[in-house]
Amino acid sequence: ALDKLKADCFHKDIWREEGSYVNKGPFPKPATSVRIQELSRDDNTGTAKLRLTPVNGDTLYMEVGGEATSASQSIGRDIETQVLRASFLAVDSAGEHEAGNSVEWTNRITLQSREFLDGERRMVELRSAPAATIRYTTDGSDPKVSGGIYEEPFAVPEGTRVVLAVADRNGIESDQHRRDIAEKPVAKPINPTEPAVWSPPEEMEFTTTRTAYGFIARLRKHNGTAGGLRFNVQANDTWSELNLSDDVELDDERIEKTVEVLRGLVADGEVSIAATRIRFKTGQWFQDYIAEVKANYRREDVEP
Repeated sequence: ALDKLKADCFHKDIWREEGSYVNKGPFPKPATSVRIQELSRDDNTGTAKLRLTPVNGDTLYMEVGGEATSASQSIGRDIETQVLRASFLAVDSAGEHEAGNSVEWTNRITLQSREFLDGERRMVELRSAPAATIRYTTDGSDPKVSGGIYEEPFAVPEGTRVVLAVADRNGIESDQHRRDIAEKPVAKPINPTEPAVWSPPEEMEFTTTRTAYGFIARLRKHNGTAGGLRFNVQANDTWSELNLSDDVELDDERIEKTVEVLRGLVADGEVSIAATRIRFKTGQWFQDYIAEVKANYRREDVEP
């Protein structure tokens, strides 16, 4: 029974074991500390949502690039940050608990990649979040040992089967990123002087006013017309919509006029445009368009 009583009192911090003795208190009030909980992290931006709980305190301070003190920036309990390292300190404003040691939190570095075509060249783009120095190889060797510094999208050398990359900054290193490169299929090249029609397997959608007008601007720039069009302008529960049959194709000027008519029906509405294909006057205009949007395409989706 005494053993059970002792264990229960230790568990509830009523008694404390100090060497071969049991101390029943009163005990000095513990110092403050900070409990850090990572609620979520966006791997595209490196932004982490943190919940900070001051233990034995009620005020939180944050410092980037050093140790947090009571002279650091005062913060709330829920924050979003992209920094790689941050230090947090909890303080008891009533002065009943001494300020404990600051607690350091370390972010992660994540790497992403994508493959796209620039004319007939296959390109790879690498991106780290948060921004960091990226090293990569195309021969399967360890990028930490023999990797080159990534500066911009690069053409994949012939025969490359894998791109390996790592990123590091301020002593924090990402996991090794791997992108497998499929063997390049033999396909008929796109004739730069003949018309070309691109019909991707998925509908092209531009779901905000900014991206919709950006699409119109690119059509104008690259001499394109779009088919299989859908227009929508919506403000809260009020909307106007227009669907055109697949055989109707509009150039940039008529698309913009159509949008303006629908916007006249719904003031301050968000514009969205969808299309199933784009026709270009020449294959070169198509290749220039693809290079600008950095899109990947299948040769079988382009006619002729």
